[in-house]
Amino acid sequence: MLPSTAQVGHLLRRVSQSVVKPRVGIIGGYHGINAGDLALGYSVRQQLERIQISSGLQTIYNLDRWRWPVAEHAIIGGGAVGYNDALGKVYKRYKSNLQKVALLGVDFNEQHYTASAMELLHHAKWISCRSAEQAERLRSLTQREDIGVHPDLAFALQFDTPNSQKQANNFKPVFLVNVVPLYAKIIQGEMIPVKQYAQERPDLYESWSVMNDRYVQYVRELVKEALQRNYRVETLPFTPMDAAAGKLILKNLPVLHNPYVPDPAYLINKIHRAHTVFATRFHATIFGMKLGTKIIPFAYARKNERLLESLGMPSHLFYTPVQLKTTAPEVNIDAAYQFEAQRISDLQVQAQSAIHNCINSLQLS
Repeated sequence: MLPSTAQVGHLLRRVSQSVVKPRVGIIGGYHGINAGDLALGYSVRQQLERIQISSGLQTIYNLDRWRWPVAEHAIIGGGAVGYNDALGKVYKRYKSNLQKVALLGVDFNEQHYTASAMELLHHAKWISCRSAEQAERLRSLTQREDIGVHPDLAFALQFDTPNSQKQANNFKPVFLVNVVPLYAKIIQGEMIPVKQYAQERPDLYESWSVMNDRYVQYVRELVKEALQRNYRVETLPFTPMDAAAGKLILKNLPVLHNPYVPDPAYLINKIHRAHTVFATRFHATIFGMKLGTKIIPFAYARKNERLLESLGMPSHLFYTPVQLKTTAPEVNIDAAYQFEAQRISDLQVQAQSAIHNCINSLQLS
């Protein structure tokens, strides 16, 4: 079997850094199978490029196994990577000088942290989280008062939007569907709940079957309504598993199934041209917000809920997995929501400022 585009890109990043070692290693979930994670790394890289500091994306999951070059400084570039195993890999590399490490916009979800992870958290030059809840927990855990809070790093990503109109008169309006295997994995064409959520979200794990059935039904009914209104319906996968979930959930419906492309610019172009997006992934929601596209969000994770609530979106306009335990969602395409441009611009400025301050803390210039 030929390697995927994501695998090739991942390997090329590793090879290029062997030829020219970057000054800053941007470390995160950059294996290429989640375009949202890549957007986090790209946001940090953009700001380093502006001040002419060399950097390279390094994958935290195979940091030791692939022997990524040890850069002079490390920025752990956002997302849900604050687990013992991942932090242990970073600690092992930089234990002689943990002041060379920054943890920028990271989620910390372990119930208990190892000694090496705690030492990293105590001595890292910079730590920030993407929610006040996370930051408060970490302040209590480490007794550090300098732990910051800011929006997700993807808000900082800058891009050129295409010049084309969102909808040309001679084309059908596009309804994009971003679905996920909801707290599940796909095995031989079937959704199977992921056991790790028995500990992380026991309330959802116990009711997974009902929750999943209602999610599938909700998505299918939304798509049927869009088709009746003469929309062209396409899937928008942010991971390979999203692509597989789209084909499974929307089986036998006349939908264009886009392939997974590990490139945020491709997804941005797709969302920019769309009329409406059904967004489950956190970063599908963020991209839609940044582009001013109408969104029907499904808040599949708490971070999604916190974001929507912070922006003042009425709770009756979006659903959560918890609601699916007891309620079948009402299908209403007209409830698609367009967020205020100034509010989104403010989040972009805050995220960019956090990256800037993080870089300054490492005294790179």
